[in-house]
Amino acid sequence: MSSEDTKTIVSGYIKGQFADMCNVSTETVDGTFIVHLYPTSNELKAEIAGLMIDKTNPELLNGWNQMSNGLKELSKSVNEQVDENTSIMLHNPVNSDMVLLVTLNDTIFSDFTKDN
Repeated sequence: MSSEDTKTIVSGYIKGQFADMCNVSTETVDGTFIVHLYPTSNELKAEIAGLMIDKTNPELLNGWNQMSNGLKELSKSVNEQVDENTSIMLHNPVNSDMVLLVTLNDTIFSDFTKDN
């Protein structure tokens, strides 16, 4: 199976997994397979808004960290399947140009809750 076929299958799987929470789009830029997640669920949007107001809220932070680690694991898994760098980007629901979380393979590259 070609890398493009694998990416098509993986894209479909991710879209299915996140259907009730996010719109999903994928692209390949400079050899990196990028998965964009745009929050649509009111619950997820509310949690993100809460964290934007107070990055120290332990309950919201715990949920965010669990989700971040889950996306990191997904990024690592996709990276192994498509055999190219993989990045998952979670976008701000209010301003989709702003990215709140970026993974690269098995690393959290950027996290708005930890950035100054």
